[in-house]
Amino acid sequence: AAAENSRTETGVGALPEGYVWSAHFRDAGREPDMQAPTLFGNALYYFTLFYDIERQIHVREIYVQEEGEEARQLLTYGKEDRNRLEEMEVGEDGSLYILYGENYADSKCSVYKLEKLDQELRTVYSVDTTAGMEDVKAILDMELGADGTLYGMTRDGTVLYWDETGVYQGRFTVPAKQMGTNGGTLGLANAGDFGIYVYWGGNVEGEGNRIHLYSLERWRELDGEAQLNTEPLKVDFGSAEARVIAGTYDVLMVYSGYEDGLYLSDKDHLWQINMTDGSLELILAWEDIFLKAEYVQEIRRQEDGGFLLYIFDTLEQEHYWVTVKGIPASEIPEKRELVLGIAGEYWFNESLVSDIEGVVLSYHRMHPECNITIREYEEKAVSRFQMELLKGEGPDILLERETFFDMEDLAEK
Repeated sequence: AAAENSRTETGVGALPEGYVWSAHFRDAGREPDMQAPTLFGNALYYFTLFYDIERQIHVREIYVQEEGEEARQLLTYGKEDRNRLEEMEVGEDGSLYILYGENYADSKCSVYKLEKLDQELRTVYSVDTTAGMEDVKAILDMELGADGTLYGMTRDGTVLYWDETGVYQGRFTVPAKQMGTNGGTLGLANAGDFGIYVYWGGNVEGEGNRIHLYSLERWRELDGEAQLNTEPLKVDFGSAEARVIAGTYDVLMVYSGYEDGLYLSDKDHLWQINMTDGSLELILAWEDIFLKAEYVQEIRRQEDGGFLLYIFDTLEQEHYWVTVKGIPASEIPEKRELVLGIAGEYWFNESLVSDIEGVVLSYHRMHPECNITIREYEEKAVSRFQMELLKGEGPDILLERETFFDMEDLAEK
């Protein structure tokens, strides 16, 4: 039975006493090139991208994949015409908001349009927005506010916005720029009644890795001088009950939490951000549900207090739907304990342990009745390993690569 989490105005609350998180995985296919994934209900909307060398145009195809079903193609841009999809967004009613350009040539379009389509792909509006796209090279992200305002942001922090009828209203700039491929994150996130936020993450001199949040509803009302004197909401890492550690490429990720505000994902945990003071409340540890933070594509709270995740396992090259629920700990069967011994180097003196964690998580997903503990052996540990074998306390499995172990000699002993 799933447990309902306690939820407050500022936090999702902890699991009830005696409950633990449980994850159920379902295969979702192998689509490798998924752009702008967005969960609506139990359906994922995204587009794919490839470059047509002969026609010199990017082809983008919009898909929807409902949980347990094959993906369905909805729309195509650039395949049969010279149109270019810039960005898309999905509304809470299932409507599609599509920004695209016509007659793409010489790295630009002659006309830009913003369209809203209902769930049956019927046109609600189609508005010329060419004037709003002047000097804009590309839209990085889009989000729809509760009041119907649609926001689009570029890589240099310029934010464009349109009203509920698709009419362009103007632009402003927040002090947030994409920092390149290493050490930074930038995007838009939906915090429900708290509004739409720009999130910026990167290294701040003297402070280390930080996350700054800018309320767009507030920022667009400020003049230039007021913007200079307005501080963003800073996520308070010091409030966390466990250390916040940046993951792959030194990146921390922010996800739309809608009615929950915003979520922060670090290497080991998923947190909820308090939208008043930036403090962090722990939701779950990724390891407890057999995941790595870098796998997670989308997160959505469910009515029962659990979560629906869409992930891409970079090791298996597979997508999964993941249902996460709270269940009584008494329902978890006793696990068989296995010890995996690891010795050797993976790459450039990097321990094999750093590359094996994903394999262990995958094994746990397929064999939840087992629990693998990793035991690492360094060069000076040969005698310790021999003593463990003699006592019958050695690892159940030994993985070694170009190591100091002489396996033939150990076998003889």
